[in-house]
Amino acid sequence: MKVSTKWLGEYVDLASITAEELSDKITLSGIEVDDVIRPGESLKKLVVGEVLSAEPLEGSDHLKVTSVNVGEEEPSQIVCGAPNIQAGQKVIVALPGARLPGGKIKRGKIRGTVSEGMICSLQELGYDESVVPKKVAEGIYVFPEEVPAGQNAVDVLLLDDGILDLDLTPNRADALSMRGMAYETGAILNQKIQFPTKEVAEDSSSKIEE
Repeated sequence: MKVSTKWLGEYVDLASITAEELSDKITLSGIEVDDVIRPGESLKKLVVGEVLSAEPLEGSDHLKVTSVNVGEEEPSQIVCGAPNIQAGQKVIVALPGARLPGGKIKRGKIRGTVSEGMICSLQELGYDESVVPKKVAEGIYVFPEEVPAGQNAVDVLLLDDGILDLDLTPNRADALSMRGMAYETGAILNQKIQFPTKEVAEDSSSKIEE
């Protein structure tokens, strides 16, 4: 069982405790935590970029030269081969010097055209294929329009998380859900659990006519 401390923090106040400290407390209480996984720890210099333009690269049938606002004074020119790239999108940009699972990103030239970074897919950040939305599986990931350019993409993607990898025994089926772990954590930290409440409005159109 893997538990996101960001998600858990919606039910229990974890502001004053780190994921590692919580891991130790949970282990001492009887549930072994094998590891604390930090998915964004190795990702550096990733920002949200706004694609200002995307024009075909001369001599190529699939590459495009893009101008991208990355929150700096001048936009960056980036060559991108993703089939779904287009102007107006908010995308993940790896700036020169960025670190990705596949290596370090450098400023360079592609077919003689300067490229100042890389526009990324989720897979290039280390996401498993099984969790990547189908509509962007073959191309780059697109943020909602309201996400501001220049913001840290790791934070926006919630990769700045601490994930507890629990080694559960058969008698602890109660810890196989976030609610169950919220109760467990609340008991360990001597806190009251706060589950969000939602009001459901009655829909008159769903009533069965006699």
